[in-house]
Amino acid sequence: MYSSKIKITIVLFLGLLLGAKAQSHEAGIRFSSLSNFDFIYKKQSAAGNFHRFRIAAVNASALSRTTGTDVNLGFGIAYGYEKRKSLADKTFFIHGFEPALLADFRPNGQNLSFQLGYVLGLQYNFHPRFYINLEVVPSLGFTGSFLNGNDPVYITGLNVDSRFVSLSLVHQF
Repeated sequence: MYSSKIKITIVLFLGLLLGAKAQSHEAGIRFSSLSNFDFIYKKQSAAGNFHRFRIAAVNASALSRTTGTDVNLGFGIAYGYEKRKSLADKTFFIHGFEPALLADFRPNGQNLSFQLGYVLGLQYNFHPRFYINLEVVPSLGFTGSFLNGNDPVYITGLNVDSRFVSLSLVHQF
């Protein structure tokens, strides 16, 4: 069940890539670690301004026990607005708001989160069609934890952590 949702997500993302024809589109992969990555798509709305869309299977695992198999799936989606300011010939400062929705499903319940983040980063265009960027998205978050048989727990917090620095490799088309 969960692998079909992941496949549908990848097919939709690839459809966005293949259906885009203008030069003002960008798509790539964004890494927070070797085990945590997402797909990013950007569409230019004006000079130096982009709509950004990220989608990811945050985590997926299956643990086999004598009592059965526990399947955990985490999913996230973010949509925001990015502005770029030139620092040098091929280097840009990027910033902008990016709200996100995250969900984590486990056999004993789920966590649902909303985050209001602000993208801060640097972009380097190493080729006319490719660039890399390094970014962090500090955020204010609200999480509801709904475990079976327990009262809901609600958590609000500020996430500013250097462990969440991301590296992206992006193709411009």
